[in-house]
Amino acid sequence: MIKKVVVAMDSFKGSLSSMEASETVCREFEAAYPGCTAVAIPISDGGEGLTDIIVAASAGTYHTVDTFDPLMRPLSARFGSFNDVAVIEAAATAGLSLLGSAEQNPMYTTTFGMGVMISRAIAQGFRKLLIGLGGSATNDAGLGAMQALGLKCYNAQNQIMGNGISGKDLSSVSHMDFDDLRKNLDSTDITVACDVRNPFYGEYGAAAVYAPQKGASPLEVEMLDNGLRNIADIYKRQISRQVDSITGAGAAGGLGGTLAVLTEAKTRSGIDCVLDISDFDNKIADADLVVTGEGRIDRQSFMGKVLEGIYNRARKQNIPVLAIAGQIADSDTLPLQGIKDYIEILPHGMSVEEAMRKETALRNLAKATRQWIDGQKTCNKFPTM
Repeated sequence: MIKKVVVAMDSFKGSLSSMEASETVCREFEAAYPGCTAVAIPISDGGEGLTDIIVAASAGTYHTVDTFDPLMRPLSARFGSFNDVAVIEAAATAGLSLLGSAEQNPMYTTTFGMGVMISRAIAQGFRKLLIGLGGSATNDAGLGAMQALGLKCYNAQNQIMGNGISGKDLSSVSHMDFDDLRKNLDSTDITVACDVRNPFYGEYGAAAVYAPQKGASPLEVEMLDNGLRNIADIYKRQISRQVDSITGAGAAGGLGGTLAVLTEAKTRSGIDCVLDISDFDNKIADADLVVTGEGRIDRQSFMGKVLEGIYNRARKQNIPVLAIAGQIADSDTLPLQGIKDYIEILPHGMSVEEAMRKETALRNLAKATRQWIDGQKTCNKFPTM
């Protein structure tokens, strides 16, 4: 008998929000187990939705500012705050979701608008910043954002480069002037919520792993990677910092590494930040089951993402975990990681395009959850660690 279940689903990107997915699963458990308490906790690993989730969990505040999108078009976007901390996510100004499919190419996108948002938050008096890096459309090494905060980049002819540096410009940077950036960020405490562990460049770096997902061709991936290597060389030569040694430096197209090197930002797991602010450990303390999941489960789900973070918290309290996904690409990985119960909700023969429609995804999620519960009851079986 399940008396309490805590449901903390990540969003199904392009389909369901974290809260929509979590509440759908909660309803099925409450219907199946009279008297069951089902608690929905919206979750993000530092990507899109981080601001909304933290503002909701902390009874925080929204702040709307004028800034720019990844193609330097005017954009009205918002950041959040709780206590004296401003919460800023890359996806709000540099997100892939802000672009049409034909516009997506990290050779031409920039994080400049994110830097403008950071400057606006500082101008409002926030000196503590929590920055989420997931969901970006960029591979500019974060130089666009740093330009908005005072960084000056120069080419080989000693000409200052214009605002909005993008991926195609990285190899053209010859040297930098950090003085205004340092002044503008003086006494600012930055924590980065990072959902990946990839290095700045190389086989597993920002360009090689993520640029293809953002619209880059194989040749462009090589050009972007060479550009990141150039920026790493500049950091080493000018300020004696080795960005290639920083775990997660490849997050958001290299923005993670640049924040660490130029702002002394501290890096935390995005999912751990959210779980701590949500008081997750206390909320699951008397739970019989924790349910989590995302649109797609694969090996990357155990590289600092939601599934890994929630499982680790539940394991410490010896609470079994049920994983639910739209698709499971590497089902053999789940038992190896300790997750014994899992569901794939995509029906056999249904196209991914159809499955991603919100109404279809909600129906499939509810049906798959109900079938799993019925199976537990029929077999008189209960999930275990």
